[in-house]
Amino acid sequence: MNNIVVLSPHLDDAALSCGEHIFFWRKNGISVSVFTVFCRFTAPITDYAKTLLSQGDFSSIEAYSNIRRREDVSAMRFMDVSEKHLFHIDAAFRSFQRRPLYKDEGAVFSGSVSPHDRQLSFELRREFATLIRTYDQVIIPFGIGSHIDHLLVRQCSEAVFPQRVIRYYLDYPYSSFLKRWNISNIKQLLRMRLLTSKIPTSKKADLLRCYASQREIFSRRRFYIECLFSF
Repeated sequence: MNNIVVLSPHLDDAALSCGEHIFFWRKNGISVSVFTVFCRFTAPITDYAKTLLSQGDFSSIEAYSNIRRREDVSAMRFMDVSEKHLFHIDAAFRSFQRRPLYKDEGAVFSGSVSPHDRQLSFELRREFATLIRTYDQVIIPFGIGSHIDHLLVRQCSEAVFPQRVIRYYLDYPYSSFLKRWNISNIKQLLRMRLLTSKIPTSKKADLLRCYASQREIFSRRRFYIECLFSF
């Protein structure tokens, strides 16, 4: 195995859910590429989107965008991986004819993809097929929490890549909260194989410090073990 691709729905998902695995792969000379899909933000038109800005005390949407992207690039360098931002708009900020596609936090985590995201789904499949041509494994989110963006990345990945190369990571922090799990998640997991697990170390803690604007949020989250599964 020489080449691993990690698909990260948002800025920080790869580091949060796969950081220890990525350190392990790089230590063993395996090339790792991280593609971050939803890392573009527009003027917030919902209270939920405004809440995301207020959590990091950002002065503007431009500051939010620039700081978070810089933090992610810093984290990728810390892990010694190649990174590419695809610049699709985050679900909390997506709209159609000036109306939000997902009006609140409940809608973002509903698992119900808006019909207006159908074109986005086509674009993601085309991009994945075009940009990601060399891989031995493709690491994608399982979808715990039913976040729209995580589900889109999973669905589009499964449509493009052979099942034999796909590995699933548990979406942290959602996987650490029982309320974020559903019966479908549990049934799927029972049919899957646990491939590897990693306990976070001090190096993982150093990695997460790259995301300084999110530090207060990370500090409230629980201890967790990284896991990778396959069908």
